[in-house]
Amino acid sequence: MENYSQVRAMFAISKASLRAIFRSPSAVIFGFAFPFIFILVFGFIGDSGGMRSYKVALADNIDTANFLFNAIKSSKAIAIKRYANKKLLEADEEKGRIAGVINIQKSPS
Repeated sequence: MENYSQVRAMFAISKASLRAIFRSPSAVIFGFAFPFIFILVFGFIGDSGGMRSYKVALADNIDTANFLFNAIKSSKAIAIKRYANKKLLEADEEKGRIAGVINIQKSPS
């Protein structure tokens, strides 16, 4: 007489459950095909899979020699927008056209 095995019992129940699922066409469609189609449809809706870019402005006396400024400048996710005067900057801030203003200052030490 063989000993009872939890693992063999689990595999037997899993095998019977999968067999029952695959015998029902509606279970296969709504269990596998329907979610896959939803993933495809909603995956193609949006900004075409590209990385989003945030527009930021620079403060007047920014430290351009700082390593942080160089990292921001070379980033593809952040687009730096320069303004001729402060009124245009404030107007774009109010309308939400830019994400913020970067102000990097030299350390006093």
